[in-house]
Amino acid sequence: CGGGEEETAGPPASRPDDFAFTFAHADGSVAPPYHVEWTVEVRPDGSGKATYTPDYSGDGVPTYKATFTVSAEDMDEIYGQMRDAGLLEPIGTTDDVPVGGPVESARIYADGETFDVPAFDEEGGSPLAPVSAAVQGLVPTADWDSFEARRAAYAKKEYGKSPSG
Repeated sequence: CGGGEEETAGPPASRPDDFAFTFAHADGSVAPPYHVEWTVEVRPDGSGKATYTPDYSGDGVPTYKATFTVSAEDMDEIYGQMRDAGLLEPIGTTDDVPVGGPVESARIYADGETFDVPAFDEEGGSPLAPVSAAVQGLVPTADWDSFEARRAAYAKKEYGKSPSG
């Protein structure tokens, strides 16, 4: 019965045509102006969208947006990183969530399946930590620089000071 072998073979070595993901990041519980939330969404064709909120979400808090395109080479690379990090298989989670630090979660589509990656695995670690910088790196530097500049201006206006970095 070859069916069992297919089920245990794991994710495909090369990027499937339907590979796409949404990656969400929120800073830990820190006082404004140090909190930021951002999301990166990438579709199978490489079209992407980033949203960036320079504070806790709420009335009067802006959300900045950018669109971009991810090259086929970069799509292959991020797929390989997600596959190698074990994100394309079920991940157990914990009810004993660590306090502090960033919270990152993702929904990944690949090979006809949907993988909801929790913020924390069974040991309380972040399964997405190995790919976080790479996902952020898919967004053009000019867009991140624009987000950060607008964040600094927002924080100065709302809180009288800008966050560092």
